[in-house]
Order: sequence, then C-alpha cells, then structure tokens
Amino acid sequence: MKWTFVITLFVISIISRISCDSEDCHNINEADGELTKSQCAPINRSRRQAPGGPLQLNVDDEDVKLFLNEALTEVNASEEPDYSIKEITEATSQVVAGRLVKFTVKLLSGENEVECKFEVWERVWLEDGREVKINCDNEKHYKLKQKPQGKKVRERRDTLVGAPAEIDNNDEKVLSLLSTNLKRLDTGSDSALELVSVDKITRQIVSGLSYKVKGTFKNGELTPYACTIDIWNRPWIEGDDGTQIKAECENGVRLKTKRVKRSIRPMSPHHHKFHSKETSELKAREIKSEVLFENFVKKYHRRYGNDLEHKMRHRIFRKNLHKIDMLNKHEMGTAKYGITPFADLTEKEYLHKTGLLMRERHENDLPNPLAEIPDIDVKDLPTEFDWTEKGAVTSVKNQGNCGSCWSFSVTGNIEGLHAIKTGKLEAYSEQELLDCDTTDNACNGGYMDDAFKAIEKIGGLELEDQYPYKAKKQKKCLFNSTLSHVKVKGVVDMPKADEIAMQKYLVANGPISIGINAAAMQFYRGGVSHPWKILCRKSDLDHGVLLVGYGIKSYPMFNKTLPYWKIKNSWGPKWGEQGFYRIYRGDNSCGVAEMASSAVLE
Repeated sequence: MKWTFVITLFVISIISRISCDSEDCHNINEADGELTKSQCAPINRSRRQAPGGPLQLNVDDEDVKLFLNEALTEVNASEEPDYSIKEITEATSQVVAGRLVKFTVKLLSGENEVECKFEVWERVWLEDGREVKINCDNEKHYKLKQKPQGKKVRERRDTLVGAPAEIDNNDEKVLSLLSTNLKRLDTGSDSALELVSVDKITRQIVSGLSYKVKGTFKNGELTPYACTIDIWNRPWIEGDDGTQIKAECENGVRLKTKRVKRSIRPMSPHHHKFHSKETSELKAREIKSEVLFENFVKKYHRRYGNDLEHKMRHRIFRKNLHKIDMLNKHEMGTAKYGITPFADLTEKEYLHKTGLLMRERHENDLPNPLAEIPDIDVKDLPTEFDWTEKGAVTSVKNQGNCGSCWSFSVTGNIEGLHAIKTGKLEAYSEQELLDCDTTDNACNGGYMDDAFKAIEKIGGLELEDQYPYKAKKQKKCLFNSTLSHVKVKGVVDMPKADEIAMQKYLVANGPISIGINAAAMQFYRGGVSHPWKILCRKSDLDHGVLLVGYGIKSYPMFNKTLPYWKIKNSWGPKWGEQGFYRIYRGDNSCGVAEMASSAVLE
C-alpha cells in the first residue's frame, strides 16, 4: 500500500552542478557560480532528448541531499521511528510551467529499507505554488501542509524588501569598502581606526547600499573597543561623496569623517575620478540588479536553499537583465520585455519549459499532403481577423508541470475546426494524447503532425471534462470510443514560409497549429513582438502554439503600421496578454511560418 503526503514548504530549487550532454558537460564553480566546461563520460541515449524533457541531476550534489534532509525533517516530525537517507538513486529537473524536480531515494527506518519517490513542483508566480509529494511503499498515510502565510509567519529568505539583512562576516566587498574608508574617520589622533574582528554585518538596499559593521576596532596603541560602523555607498556619485562613513563606539564615542580642504588645482585627465567613472557605473548597475533581484524574489515568492544557489540565481538573473535590455533595445515592434517568473532561469532551463519535439525526418517518411489554399485575392482578405471573437477558441489553458505544449496546440486546432463546422465550441482532452499517443513523448515533448495522426488511429478525442488533464502520463490509455466527440481523418501542412497562404487558410478554415522559436516569449509583457532575427532564429523552433488571428496596429503620429499574428499560448492567462502573444507578420519572425499544420476532420 502506498502512503502519500503533500507538504508546501521552502524548497530548494535544485540545479545539478554536473549536467552532461554527449561528451561535454557544464560544471558550476563552487566559488562564484560561473559555468565552466569540462569532460564527462558519454551518455547513451535511446532517443534524442526533446525540449520539455527532464534533465538528469547529479545524485551526489550537496543541494539535493540538503533538500531531502529538510523534507525528511517534516516527515520525521510525524513518523516513528525516524527515516534516514541511505541512497539517492535518481534525480531529475524539468522546467515546464514552473519547475519540476523528481528523486528516487532509498530510506532506512530502523533496519527496514523503503524506496520513495519525491516530486517537487514549483510555480513561483503563485502564492502557494510550491508543493512536495512523496510516495513510498508503506502501510501508513500522511498528509502534511504548510502553515498559513501570515504577517507573523516568516521563514528564511522571506524578508521584507528594503529591510536590513545579515550577510557573511567575511564578505570581501564590504571588508574592502570598510578598509578603504576607515582612514577617513576623525579619531582625534594621527592613527587611523583599524579592524580587529567582525561580529556582524547587515546590508540594506536604500538609495544605494547601506552597511552596518559591528565589531572590535583599535586606534594605535589604545586598547581595542567595540564599534558599529555605518557605510552608505552610492557608487554613481563620483569621489568620496559617493561613500559616507560614520562610527559609534562604546562609551558614546562618535566618529565622523575628517574635513578635507578641496584643492583649487584643475583635475588632470589622469585624476582618480576619471579612472573611477567606469567602475562607478559598473557598481551602479550591480546595485540596480540587486534591487531588482530582491524585488523579484519577493514578488514571485522565490526561495533558494543556500547562498551558493542564491548567488548563482542572481548571476543568471543579471545576465537575463542584459537579454531583456537587448530585446528592448533592438525591438522593432512595440513589445515590452521585462522581468517575468522565468527571469532566473538559464536558456537551457527555459527551453525545457516548451515541449516541442524537433526530430529529423528520414527519406522513408511520407510527407504530409499540402493544404489547399483558398484562391482569395489578398485585397479581399479582411484587415483584421480573430477566431477568439467568433466563438472558435476555448479559454487559455495551462500545461502546468509538463512539457506538453504540442498537445495543447493540437487540441486547440481541432476545437476551432469543430466549432466552425458544427457551431458548438468544445474543449478536448490533452490528457488523452499524453496517455494514448505512443509516437510522441507525453511530458517530454511531441510533434503536432504525429499527434494528429495518433488521434486518427486512436479513434477521436474525448471532452476535457470526461478525460481531465493530469499534467503527467498515466499508466494506461483510458480512451473510451463511445465518448469520442470528434474524429480526424488526416493532417495537412501549410506551404513553408508562406504567411499569405497561412492568412488565407486561417480565414477560410480556422486556427492553425504552429511551431515557433520562444526566445522572445520568456520576457514578453505585451505589445507586438518583432525581435531581431539574430535573437530569434527561424530555424530554432522549440514551442507548439495556436495561431488564432491577425491584425494591424497603426501609429498615425509616426506614419507607421505593424501587421501582426495573434497566438494562443498554453501558460495560463496570467502570462503575456491574458495568455496570448502578438508577433510581427510579414517576415517569418521567430519561424512563425516554418511549421504550420492542421487536422482534417471527418
């Protein structure tokens, strides 16, 4: 008998320090979290890993062990005798609509051994979006839940934005800043204040950064005494004015900076201010990224397991800020890119959220028939067209913790075709495809054309309510042919890279399943997206979505128009424009016309 308990707690976002791909791997440097290349043993794969699939984690990773120990603390609070970890046999991480981490672990309870499967699903944009499930072969049943998040209930890394936070007493940046500025304090003698030992350092994000250093200091030959040093650092202000320092020591002694007579000599081009300008700008950017990162952590309830993970995620976040700047700087449309729930993910992690399988076609594969494009003059096409306004598009769905975008693209296409044909809009089952389509890879990615053929072979699609979505592949196909509501008799492909043909087919027939490069979607906030081609290559398709309409955005003031496609995504209504994405129409942006197809209904 299996026991299951669900606990929502502060879970470590596990990232493997060794992630191998063929004979190469990337190691995370323990010191600074940088990625470096090294060699790994070759991995034998039975099939090519699809975007949306899980990544193997290093089972010896300290963060993996730390997570399990924290989870077991919750378990052992309700279990006699206590469990202990004997061996971690497998660990994987998958980025979908959030992050999914799975472990297989052997636990010891006294002399008895039990195998357990841990599953962590993290959705940082939801207030209670972190959940841990543990299933073991045991006769007992447990269900543990997180305590309510109230004002008085706070755990680590859930501090107020802007509040002082304790940092490492050996922080090199602070100690360097302290050493440089201590000599500016007026001690009343020729000897400068010197640091003996540090008791505590706190950092507070204000207009700049404010540090408090509590410790023991000495002045010349005098007996060391306790002081609290306040440092206010604003690196964008040049010279000494950018850093203010004062001290309050025992017996009420207060020290301020010395008064320095300003020189009336003109500054030389070699003056330190000229040399420090670039450094100051760099520090200002670092402070800005720290402020934004702390706001991100608070807004999306992001919690990290230790300082190494926190620093690594901040480093990734900082790099993503640069990507956001690049997207905004080179945006040729009106899209706005900014900080989203995916802003602390690497590119590789983000790609595993999508789920479109791009496999090579072989010579023996029969090509799909080309769609019959209606003979409509371009001038006769409507200026704007939207199937969502014509009752042929269901509400935005959410693929959740599963790389199943391909199935949502497919059901969306069939939902639209059936609604146009019968006048009845029905939501069909993606779960049926995950369970019954043996060609595609369920939560590990898929291919829309193959899914259409699978539906034909299976015998149709059930309603979503009859075969509800579980965001995972179940043990067996539960399709009931008597409950089938729609049947497919084939699939057709649109002419490649022909947006006019797509426009005609869309108007005459219904929504179209397409593959797209989702690079610009990671930070998309709204508007008509038109990224530089080098930032969103048409050859790198990694996400399956649904084309539902098109239009033109006009800007009379600038004598400018932006034709666009309207796309339905499967990341829930909180993403993008209520779950939709607009992208420039006319130059095959992000490969929007590279992989377009549609089912043919019976």
